[in-house]
Amino acid sequence: MTRTSVLFLALGALVFTSACGGSYARTKHPQLEIAVEGKVNPGNFELPKIDPAAPEELYRVEILNTGSAPLVVYSAAFQEGGNQYVDLVWNGSTQENDFPVVIEPNAASGYLWFSVRYDPGEEPVDLGDSVLTIITNDYENWDEVDCPEATLPDGVSTPKHCGAMSTTFSVQKVGPVMQLNARLLTFSCVFTSKSETICMDNTGTDPLVIRYIDFDFPSSEFTLVDLPALPTTIPTKGTLGYAAVCFQVRYDPSDTDYQDDNRIRIDSNDVTQVGGSSYIDITIKQKPAVLDISTTSGAGFNLDFLDTASHSITIYNRTATECNELCSQTGNCCGCPILIQSLAIDPPENADWYEYKLVDPLTENELEVGGGRSLPAGKAYRFDVTYARPAGVNEDRNAAFLINYVAPEVGAQTLRYNMFSAEMCDLQIAPKGKLLSFNAEVASETHTKTIALMNQGNAPCQILDAHTEDQWNGKSADFLIDSALKTGFEIPAFGIVTIPVEFSPKSIDMKGYLKIKWEHPTKGATTESLTLRGNSKTNCSVPAADPGQASYYTGYAPGQIITLNGCNSTGGSCGANIYNSGYIWYLLDKPEGSGAYLNTEGLCTTAFMPDVAGNYTISLITYDEQSFLQSDPATVIITVE
Repeated sequence: MTRTSVLFLALGALVFTSACGGSYARTKHPQLEIAVEGKVNPGNFELPKIDPAAPEELYRVEILNTGSAPLVVYSAAFQEGGNQYVDLVWNGSTQENDFPVVIEPNAASGYLWFSVRYDPGEEPVDLGDSVLTIITNDYENWDEVDCPEATLPDGVSTPKHCGAMSTTFSVQKVGPVMQLNARLLTFSCVFTSKSETICMDNTGTDPLVIRYIDFDFPSSEFTLVDLPALPTTIPTKGTLGYAAVCFQVRYDPSDTDYQDDNRIRIDSNDVTQVGGSSYIDITIKQKPAVLDISTTSGAGFNLDFLDTASHSITIYNRTATECNELCSQTGNCCGCPILIQSLAIDPPENADWYEYKLVDPLTENELEVGGGRSLPAGKAYRFDVTYARPAGVNEDRNAAFLINYVAPEVGAQTLRYNMFSAEMCDLQIAPKGKLLSFNAEVASETHTKTIALMNQGNAPCQILDAHTEDQWNGKSADFLIDSALKTGFEIPAFGIVTIPVEFSPKSIDMKGYLKIKWEHPTKGATTESLTLRGNSKTNCSVPAADPGQASYYTGYAPGQIITLNGCNSTGGSCGANIYNSGYIWYLLDKPEGSGAYLNTEGLCTTAFMPDVAGNYTISLITYDEQSFLQSDPATVIITVE
């Protein structure tokens, strides 16, 4: 193509008259101008990077005639082989099949316009250019070409020559850019563990190098699974070897504390992030389940089969709105499902005496528990239990029906229902562990801890003898109890008797035993032994237990599970991490007639369900397993109305 010289155009535009007239005039001609988003005659227009998740971008293109003669526009189109995500949208009054179009001099700017659409979507990046070419009868200012064949409107003469004006639309070269499928991970209502997948994509124009991935706050609750070997490179989309890189974030609330937000940091050469660091926030939104439980026996945790062969237990999981009276943040204190893991009879040797099944009360269909069954908020399940003594057997046996479940915040729990087909006692010693540790800063300093003897049976338990011994099985002078207990005593059905044990050391690192001899309903006289350990000197202060304030446990009625929280307990001065050690929860006192039971060890939270109205005294001891340091018991009295 050739460009006509400016001088030739200037001379050719003059028309001379005869000498008699003595005058001349300039010939009229069209003048093509193109405006892209207001920028006139851009040789190159750069398309900015678009977030693949964003909608398409449209750029207004106007064809103008700034000359003095009609401008004939024959076509406006992109050349073949351009960027696959760039095309034209004819959204003005003129459409593609209207060409040729004549624009009179000084026509309005909106007379002929269209849009360049750039829509990369989530497809591979195309960095190619797109060239927009406009052919008109203005050949004096642009590259001269042959005029296309076309029928022109009346009064418009066919030009001898045409011109082609081109504008290149290029994609902005932005470098490597990371795109994450999530910037926030929310873990809520997690039973035992849950994983979320994070994928890293490269939406930039250069290879993305991932150098580092880890948590800002390392915790045993969080792990990264299937991490790639670092550093790793993600090419640009559409190039050889391209693939997104993914890994998993696993949250396991059963480890220690369940309310620990976190953040993941990813370091790369992403040019859009300060220092190349991208962050993924992790938030934990656990809401404990609040269960309403009722039985046909009307006796809380006790199912009496002496007169009735069958009983039912119904568990209803409250919705968030049904818990509003219990929480300061409306709709946020319950509503998560629970996972019923298994049902069992305890002890297992008495399982042949009882039959049970899980039923949907709405359909009356029997349900399988299998590997677990979820009880969502707003739904109820019924457990039907029947006493069926094996054929040919005359002996009746008591047992307990166990509902093992997992709930957010409290982890694994067991609902225990005592089942009675005969009159007998059932002695439980609390704390449940076989070791009770005492700590004294100086010799002769007295410390006292309390043992609770809990009768979970429907008949009195006869205690024949209770005394302390030293490690040589002689009378203990360091661990003392009321000598009157040696003559024996009785624990009423469902009753609790507490035994204060006093440690007054005469020497260093004493060891002793508390021996309790009682009349077992089938084995006869049986002795239970609880190990006592005393430290008369230590360089460490002991842990301090905190079972929570009584005001935290208000608004509950009988049959509703209460989540006990001792996570504000503290370790000793030696840095004992009690969150990785242990907690001992047990029941010291309860209303008359209550069959409620609490005797657990493990994490800083546990669950407790009162069965009748009244006051329940809960005791908590925290301990450091490595140094055998135990806190003094701390108690909280919960009033259930």
